[in-house]
Amino acid sequence: MNMRKKRKYKSRTRGLLVVLFIFIPLLGIGLGYIAAQKVVIPWLSENQHYEEKGPGAGGSADQHAGETEEAEEEESEPVLAYQQVLKLEGFSLYAVQVGAFSSRDNAGRLVEKLEELGIPADLKEEGLFKVFVFYAFDRDVAKTHLEHIKEYLPEDVHVSEIIYPSIGIGIPGSMVKNAEVLDRQFYSVREMLEDITESTAAGEELSTLAAEQESEVNALRQQLKALKLESPLAEYGELVDELYNSMLQAYSLYGSEEDGGMQLSVELVSNFVRFMDKVSDAL
Repeated sequence: MNMRKKRKYKSRTRGLLVVLFIFIPLLGIGLGYIAAQKVVIPWLSENQHYEEKGPGAGGSADQHAGETEEAEEEESEPVLAYQQVLKLEGFSLYAVQVGAFSSRDNAGRLVEKLEELGIPADLKEEGLFKVFVFYAFDRDVAKTHLEHIKEYLPEDVHVSEIIYPSIGIGIPGSMVKNAEVLDRQFYSVREMLEDITESTAAGEELSTLAAEQESEVNALRQQLKALKLESPLAEYGELVDELYNSMLQAYSLYGSEEDGGMQLSVELVSNFVRFMDKVSDAL
């Protein structure tokens, strides 16, 4: 009787083991399948979508970068239109300085005294009110002129350097050719002023040179008026026209006088300096 019970027990145990060996793997497979469907596959899909789209963007990383570059290019189009620049080259001006005052009235009285002596003077505010009697684009030229007139001047007279930085004016692409014309005109005026100051310092008679320059300035002015300028070159062109007008007045007043060379030189350079100041302020 006991033997039969043992055999039945062993048979049931074997059956249960067989069932467990078959059921457990099937259960694992089933649970794995459910986990894959509910968790793994959705997570992989979302992660792939994130990589393709990029965080907070629509499209791949390369596509997103391309769209960003295109947007930046569109935003920068107005800047690209003004990448061309008309550059007015800076320069140093060497002036014979005869005084510096905290009071404009005192500086004005010195100017009047010098003009009574036949020495044209210019008053310029640079912190102090400074009085100059000659300008040149070369230090040696200024020193040469100083030697000619120092007997009429105070003992502390000296050559002072005034630095004018370069000025850049942004221009639209449609104005490049006109800007080239204006650029050539700027340097033509500089050359004329250098010639007139050197001739003045050397004590040369200036009537012939003044007549030639007056004719050249008239030609430059006519060329300027023929240009169709857009902003900001239109504003610059107006200042250039003012400069030409003041130069022509100086030639008319002092160009034909035998002793008017120094006055002509000071007037011309003073007008040019004021022109540079106006351009710097306006543009």
